[in-house]
Amino acid sequence: MLSAVTSRKEIGVCQRVLVEKLQSALPVSEKIWVGYPSGREVARVHYDDSLWYATKPMRKEPIPRFWNAFGIGVEKRSSLNIIAEINTPISGYSRQVSGIFARDPQSHEVLLLHRGRIGGGRSGVSKTAFLDWYRGAQMEVCSFDGRVDQAILISRLHSSKLTERIREFIQQVAQFKAEVRSSQLSRQPLTRPKQSGFKPEFFGRKFGKRSTEFEYESLHGLVVNELENYLRIKSSSSGVNIYNTRAMDLGIEESNRLTHIFEVKSSTDWQSIYTGIGQLYVHSVNEPTAIKTLVLPAKKQNSGGKRLLAKLGINLLEYEFRGRGVRFLK
Repeated sequence: MLSAVTSRKEIGVCQRVLVEKLQSALPVSEKIWVGYPSGREVARVHYDDSLWYATKPMRKEPIPRFWNAFGIGVEKRSSLNIIAEINTPISGYSRQVSGIFARDPQSHEVLLLHRGRIGGGRSGVSKTAFLDWYRGAQMEVCSFDGRVDQAILISRLHSSKLTERIREFIQQVAQFKAEVRSSQLSRQPLTRPKQSGFKPEFFGRKFGKRSTEFEYESLHGLVVNELENYLRIKSSSSGVNIYNTRAMDLGIEESNRLTHIFEVKSSTDWQSIYTGIGQLYVHSVNEPTAIKTLVLPAKKQNSGGKRLLAKLGINLLEYEFRGRGVRFLK
């Protein structure tokens, strides 16, 4: 489980890294009007052709925080619209602030996460609705007083792809808000399978995640989105519903019956395989004949895991990253 970064000094260091990386990656900088529900203000904006960023400390707020605002596209003739904020408390831990810096206690990697509270002031734009729609990886974060929350993994803080991961997250928020405005959510299941409360736990020794595995997990939503496109192209029936829930990465319904279940993992280690197997069986508790598929990265595979999946009748689908896309191996 990740541990929230809560000391003023450590959060300040993390914020400086975030600012330096974003300002370095977004080459143009100028003062532009930025709008929000209660008004607008002139802010120093850093941007490129598809992402803008503005930041400042907000020390006089009831919960002092670093304001990290993001949007898509710079239109100088009017105020910029904020798509989402990844704000972090200046010190401590607060559920009222959207962003979190957290550390993996074993590998000591620092991660940037988001609680899913995206705002917008519109009916239908809520944390619950967004998390039901969103496909990125979520991780457990523990605060200093033992409280545990689920949060969306955006990126490793020191990743060379930090700006790209933030860009992908902001684009997903923008897509969700656009779909709410049009009343046409593209990721809303016709029926939701009932889920058991069981959560499989690894019973062996746990090690901290490596940088490469966090990179894969931060791309979880991309893999699931590409998997949906891959399955839709392969499907020969127009009556198929391909969907996700918070618990299930992807399911396929035909005639209102769950026929296929997919779980995507970022590693081929035993913990990931055991967890994936448990999830597949829990999701199929009401449809035991549903075809189960574990989706794993196509690196050096765990041969014992492959044999176990075959004995259990679980399909294996491998994937690899190609440029900004994902390729699935038959």
